[in-house]
Amino acid sequence: MRRTTRRYRSTNNMQMKTKEEIINTIILIIAVMLVFIGVIFIKSGLDTRKKSQPQFAYTSEKSSNYEVLLKPNDFYLEKTLEQGKYYASQSIDKICINFKYILNTNKESNLQYSYDIIADLVGNANSKDNQIKEVWNRRFNLVEITDNQDANNKFEINQNVDVDYQKYVTLANEYEKTYGINIDSVLKVRMNVYSNVNNLEADIKKVQDYIELDIPINDTVTNVEENYQNINNENIVSQEKDISITEIIYYASGTILIIGAIIIVIIEIKREFKNMTKDTIYEMNIRKILKFYEDLIVTVENRPNLEKLEIMNVNKLDDLIDVAEQNKKNIIHYEEENKSKSEFYVIVDKYAYLYVVTSFLYKSF
Repeated sequence: MRRTTRRYRSTNNMQMKTKEEIINTIILIIAVMLVFIGVIFIKSGLDTRKKSQPQFAYTSEKSSNYEVLLKPNDFYLEKTLEQGKYYASQSIDKICINFKYILNTNKESNLQYSYDIIADLVGNANSKDNQIKEVWNRRFNLVEITDNQDANNKFEINQNVDVDYQKYVTLANEYEKTYGINIDSVLKVRMNVYSNVNNLEADIKKVQDYIELDIPINDTVTNVEENYQNINNENIVSQEKDISITEIIYYASGTILIIGAIIIVIIEIKREFKNMTKDTIYEMNIRKILKFYEDLIVTVENRPNLEKLEIMNVNKLDDLIDVAEQNKKNIIHYEEENKSKSEFYVIVDKYAYLYVVTSFLYKSF
């Protein structure tokens, strides 16, 4: 009983495989480098974008202080009372208020600002559905709006104003008597600050801020309430700028390189998969044939000399097996060095019956 032995790759075939592996490695390295360079270009574009869109911050600090100036009376030894207390409304002559406002920027800036102080006397009444509704509002200008003033990086406003408390009490009482309405009146004293902040990197066209104190008018007891946030911190403004030519170049170059790398990798994968599929199917077929018919097949190193024989091509392996068995002949197997083609012969007298398996035809038995 004869047993077949498969030939291993020749030295020449191994060298071809080695060269192919080296080429594949070089292609992979090139693809990785293209991706790496593409990422660097895109990152450079993003860095350029960040530099052209710096962040700009400003901080405003607000405060108010006041003291209550009393009318002549026999009850208080002091002429003024400090802030933060409750006061008998009829004892109040004036409320002397100091408003203080500071704006700071975190970068070199040109500032323009102005301000005014107003007092809104607001009358509220209860509606039929027990909701508080505003029925009267009159505005008084305590400090007229100032001219624009210039500053660099920072400005500070420190403004005093006296509120004639009894003037507003009288006015609110007259409104009630005239219209026969019981109202709750409050005097809203407010300093409005208007500023323009101009910076090479950012532009805040209008920053409007305020400090407000609310003073009840027709209650028997009065207290002053602050109605503002003391500090506004880290108000960030980013100036949007059109994309630059440099950014376009960076983005386009990076994108093209990455797309090119992806195309190279896809082509290489397809090629490798195609080759691998061919080789795998071919080798599996040959292995199966040799194993299944190992008692019948003899593998030789050199192609048989068939010059004096008439070649009879066989389309099916089963037909070749029948010829071999009927004539009690072995099947001679020869495989080309590149492992892409195998020939199976049965020699009977002056005839050579030939069956061929190639990696290109994907023949299977």
